Formats: sequence, C-alpha cells, structure tokens
Amino acid sequence: MRDPALKKRLRLRRAAFCACAFTLAALAVWAFSLRWRGGDGQEPKISPAPGEAAARFGNTFALCSSTKLRIFGESGELLTELDFAAEKPALAATAGALAAWDMGGGSVLVLDAEGNSRRLEAGAPLFDAAVNENALALLSGAETEDCLGCVTLYGAELEKTLAWYAGTAMPVALELAPDGESFFVLCLAEEGAQLRCIAAADGAELWRYESPAPLFDLAVLGGEAVCAVGTEKTVVLDLSGAELQTWEHASELSAWEFSDNAAVLRFGETRVVLDAGGAEVYNE
Repeated sequence: MRDPALKKRLRLRRAAFCACAFTLAALAVWAFSLRWRGGDGQEPKISPAPGEAAARFGNTFALCSSTKLRIFGESGELLTELDFAAEKPALAATAGALAAWDMGGGSVLVLDAEGNSRRLEAGAPLFDAAVNENALALLSGAETEDCLGCVTLYGAELEKTLAWYAGTAMPVALELAPDGESFFVLCLAEEGAQLRCIAAADGAELWRYESPAPLFDLAVLGGEAVCAVGTEKTVVLDLSGAELQTWEHASELSAWEFSDNAAVLRFGETRVVLDAGGAEVYNE
C-alpha cells in the first residue's frame, strides 16, 4: 500500500470494529439462547459465564473459556473437555464441525462430529474463522507492504489449500459458502465496506458488493443468503451477490446475533428479527 496514513487508519478501524464486535457479542446473552434453542425451541440447561464464547454444535452445546473448551449434551451433561488457552475465546460451528480460536492470537482447535480434535497455530493474529465438515477458513492480520490481511483455507486434514490476500482493503469477517466452492469476506475500505465472494479453488473474485456505510459482521442465512451487519444498516444478498433487502437502522445497534435462518438485531429494548430473505418478521 502506497499510502501509510491510509493503512494506519484502516488498521485502527479494524481494531475498533473487532473490539466493538467482541464487546457487543459478549454482552448479547439474550441472543445466545436463540442459537442454543433447536428447532423444537428447547431451553439450554447451561449458560455461558462472562467472557466465554458459546455455540450450538449439532445436537450439543459448546462453551469456550480462556482455559477450556467444553462440549455439553442436550441435558446439560459434560461430554468433552479439552485444554485450550485463549485470551479472547471465540467459536465457529456448524452441525458437523467446530473451531475454537483466540481473537488476536494464533491458536485454533478443531473438532468434528465424532469428537476428533486437531490443533493448528496460524502464525499470525486471527480476527475471524469459519468451519464446515470439509474446510477451515482463517482470517488473519498477516500484513505485507501491499496487503492488509489474509484468508487461509485448510482442508479436512488441516492441510493448507489456499492463501488469499485482500490487497488494500482490510478484512474483518468471513464465512464459507454452503456449497464449499467459495467464501465471503467483509473488508473495510477507505470509504465504507466491501463484501467479496472469492473462489475457493484459485482465489478469483466472483463478485463484490460495495457499501458506503461500514459493515463489520456477516453470516450465511438458511443456506441461501448472506447477511452483513453494520452500525448504520443491515444488508441481505443472495449467494450470487444480488441485493435482497437493506434494513436501515433507526437507532444505535446495541447487540446482534445470527441463527441458522435469521438475523436478530437489538436496539436498546427493541428486538428486530430478519428472516433469510431480509424481511422483518418481528419488531418489539
């Protein structure tokens, strides 16, 4: 990057957005119950302590503290406990795979549905991770003169399959596409944000959505759309990049969460739920 001042501004913005995301997510205990309820709406028998990361992992529940990753059954019984040191623990999970990682650190612990575990040291500070049964994606702050971040893909055996460099935009969040053929990466630009779809095979950019307003988190909803959340708006695109819905925030976003098929936004005491197509289905 030829502009050191711009590089510094983007680095500070990423630090600010990552701190914001971590803090709001830690405070969003109300939304945690949404993810932990299955299709039958069951209530979890346990709940995370302050600073713990939590995720639904198939029919089990995962909690990650600064020292342990624990997996619980539906009745609250402890199934698995593994040592894992993380200053800021975070989790990414699907029905068949789970990744525990340390935000700002380099340690990753991956579990499959049978409970087999593998460990990985990324060698660079991590800002996000995504996982499925066949792949792990890590977003790191590995920087070069002309690059402000990197997404590294790994296969089922944690063999490296791709390193994609973001160039002069700064990546802050990522998700794997449902078909495994691509991934989505959200980047901060000099003005606003960019949501890019990248081919997993060769790193080619398949499409790009540009937003004049900043966006800082994203998720795939219902296997059919990608949702990006920012301070000023939430946008939902189909998997080909076509805009389905943009929801402008009327007040300050205080917390958010994603379930498999919905995005839940909180503005003070008001909770708004958007479905996988971006339609508002609840506002109270």
